[in-house]
Amino acid sequence: NKSKEHEMLVAAAAVGVSTVFGAPISGVLFSVEVMSSHFAVRNYWRGFFAATCGAFMFRLLAVFNSEQETIVAIFKTSFKITFPFDLPEMFFYGILGLGIIPALCQRY
Repeated sequence: NKSKEHEMLVAAAAVGVSTVFGAPISGVLFSVEVMSSHFAVRNYWRGFFAATCGAFMFRLLAVFNSEQETIVAIFKTSFKITFPFDLPEMFFYGILGLGIIPALCQRY
């Protein structure tokens, strides 16, 4: 069946993109956008499931097959590890988190 072959091709493209970049949702959306113009919404979960399994297995195999860390920082920094935030910053973050400043911005 031609439509089933097309669905499998879309799922395979989703697995490939999500495995390479480690982003299953982006892999599915990219594959649907590139591979077809009319794609049934009921088939999105198949591609997402396959893409998630592929990305998970890729990360799992990368951890088991290497002696070094798999996640490293791109830029080295000299931040304090003990408490990385200043207390005045925490006060303003708390106000933002409570929604007081956004509420005032919406009101006035």
